[in-house]
Amino acid sequence: MDKFSDSRDAQPAAGFLGAEVMALPLRFNGATWDRLRNNVELTLLASAVRAADNNTPDQVNYNHRGVIVVVDMTVVPGVDIVTPKIQGKDPVSGKYYDILAGVGIVAVSTVVLRVFNGITVTANLAVSDLLPRTWRLFMDHSAATNFTYSAGGILLL
Repeated sequence: MDKFSDSRDAQPAAGFLGAEVMALPLRFNGATWDRLRNNVELTLLASAVRAADNNTPDQVNYNHRGVIVVVDMTVVPGVDIVTPKIQGKDPVSGKYYDILAGVGIVAVSTVVLRVFNGITVTANLAVSDLLPRTWRLFMDHSAATNFTYSAGGILLL
């Protein structure tokens, strides 16, 4: 046995039935422990026709510093506009606040929004900020006409 090993390394815990033991890195969230996650891809809004303001359910940010949100607009009626907004949620009041109000989408296009501490700020597309624990994507429609779009996200370490 060398100086870097321990006799317990090769022994399963009592009553553990021979399965491997693996320590997972955990972070305390103020109430419970969350496992660390790598970059995570999300379906925020599946492609569908929408005629009114729309938002995702609350998204939980376990241990990520930022997010990339990709809005794919496939049908735009007339001159109406949809403005995507990445919003944080105040844990006390439950109210949402804008972290990034995206560019108003007026044509079939793909818009990429970025929230990450230390990135270069680009008006209505990227903001240097940290992503809060609870956040959502809010799609602000200028009129009650039929837009078709989807939105995906990538949580970044």
